[in-house]
Amino acid sequence: IILIFVVRGLKLGLLPVLFQWVGLALVWTGMLVREWAIFSLGRAFSVIVRVNPDQSLITSGLYRWIRHPAYTGGIITIGGFGLAAGSWLGMLLAIAIILIGYSYRVHVEERALLEAFGDQYRDYMRHTGRFFPRVR
Repeated sequence: IILIFVVRGLKLGLLPVLFQWVGLALVWTGMLVREWAIFSLGRAFSVIVRVNPDQSLITSGLYRWIRHPAYTGGIITIGGFGLAAGSWLGMLLAIAIILIGYSYRVHVEERALLEAFGDQYRDYMRHTGRFFPRVR
């Protein structure tokens, strides 16, 4: 977020005001997507990567199409924040940084999920996108 303000302060990649309103709508949309995903996980949600022994694989709601919709919500939120700040360059840089962090976290999570659910998770991976729905 600081990077977005630095880029905006340097007047790099400035956008018309209309994009700022679109960005604000994306911030709210991203936060709703993230909260919906967390709510769908229920007790299975944890900030620590772990799979409880009695846990089942969640494949309903947003998880029907996306394996990591909470991170999708974060990507949408940070991208929207860049637009709301009025800089397309700030938006792109912030999304790039968050994708690096999320990609590492997803690697760790998917390794744990593959260990816990095996072929069930492999099949789930074939039918869903990581951050966004697969285009068929």
